[in-house]
Amino acid sequence: LIPAGTFPMDDKSLKNAVQQAVDSVKTLMKRVTDEEICRSLFPLVVLAGDGNQLVRYAETNAGDIVTDALRAYTGADVAIINGGGVRADISAGAITVGDVIAMLPYDNPVTVVSVTGQELQELLSLCCQDVPKESGDFPQVSGIRLTLCKGRPNAVRDVMVLNAVSGEYEPVVPAKTYTLATIEYAVSGGGLHGRLANANRVRNFDKSDCGILIWYLREKLQGIVPERYSATQDRIR
Repeated sequence: LIPAGTFPMDDKSLKNAVQQAVDSVKTLMKRVTDEEICRSLFPLVVLAGDGNQLVRYAETNAGDIVTDALRAYTGADVAIINGGGVRADISAGAITVGDVIAMLPYDNPVTVVSVTGQELQELLSLCCQDVPKESGDFPQVSGIRLTLCKGRPNAVRDVMVLNAVSGEYEPVVPAKTYTLATIEYAVSGGGLHGRLANANRVRNFDKSDCGILIWYLREKLQGIVPERYSATQDRIR
């Protein structure tokens, strides 16, 4: 902060003082964002080769790793994030804090809600209804497999949920209650077509999607992105 009256109010003094303040903030930010947290032999992809936002109409390895991070941190049965919230590729090589911020720039708090299997199927179908058009509500998922039926009113079928004990995917049970990790933007009615606005909250987390991905890369993956993320994992067929 620069207290009022600290310097004479001529243009040169003001410009120099402001520039010093700006430079000090930039230096501090660079020190934080340049910190290396992980390394990868392959890129984490958000954009298609033609520049379209792949994450808004298809599964991506970036979406896989982001949602896996949410599910691992929260312990929820499944995780979903709207594709529009995943914004930038991360190139192969060193992954820095700044790279993760660029990918998840909105720093959304994370929450867990409860949904029935029927509600989960309806949510997925609604969010996939615009394929092959881009949609910010297109779901990137973890703990879920589904078959996408392009251009049909019932956009998804064969929804499967991962059994954390057996490691196998099992058909979703319509009447069963599942815990779902997502971002506050979705639960507040802004994302995923607002379908989770009235969902029962199980737990709110102080950590954001960005912070959780940093934790996942650094702590759970021990600084190396494993080969399983080199391509998509057949979650959305």
